[in-house]
Amino acid sequence: MIFKYYNFSSLPISKEQLRDYMERMDRANGNSRDQNVSRAAIVDLESNLWMNRTLRFKIDNAVPQQTKTLIQRAMRHWQENTCLKFLPATTHTQDYVKFINFRSGCFSNAIGQRGGIQYINLSFGCNHLGIVIHEIGHAVGFWHEQSRPDRDRYVQVNLNNIVPGRAFNFLKIRDDRVDHQGSHYDSMGP
Repeated sequence: MIFKYYNFSSLPISKEQLRDYMERMDRANGNSRDQNVSRAAIVDLESNLWMNRTLRFKIDNAVPQQTKTLIQRAMRHWQENTCLKFLPATTHTQDYVKFINFRSGCFSNAIGQRGGIQYINLSFGCNHLGIVIHEIGHAVGFWHEQSRPDRDRYVQVNLNNIVPGRAFNFLKIRDDRVDHQGSHYDSMGP
């Protein structure tokens, strides 16, 4: 299942799967948790996890107040359903996500924590809670389901049906860049 723009329930993972992902973050950061939870869906490598499960952020002044409110709600959603924390970046913070409102599009420019400033653009048409949650999901480390390396065993992508200039959304991610935790394609778990 791919992330759909207007419906958070279309994320290919459950709360338990997100918690499992965060448990992996704990292990990568030297922490531990005593939870027995189900597997996570398609995520990037542990080297791209946010240190101490904390995503630092800034919201550009040009972002409209309505969008700022949605960003706060989306971060609260992640915090309430995972062990992620969102804290404002300080003047000393080097790695953080900056929410911007630039020209057009709803996108995150990186999957997982990559170092330095990362951007989530929320311009015209992006003022929906599900979209903001979705884009934060990319910054957290989630790829689209159609990017899985094994997707061709389950679906056929008809390149003729893809809007010109958007084929990059259907590139497959190499096996060595993805950890889908044994979850089956288009499923909520193993």
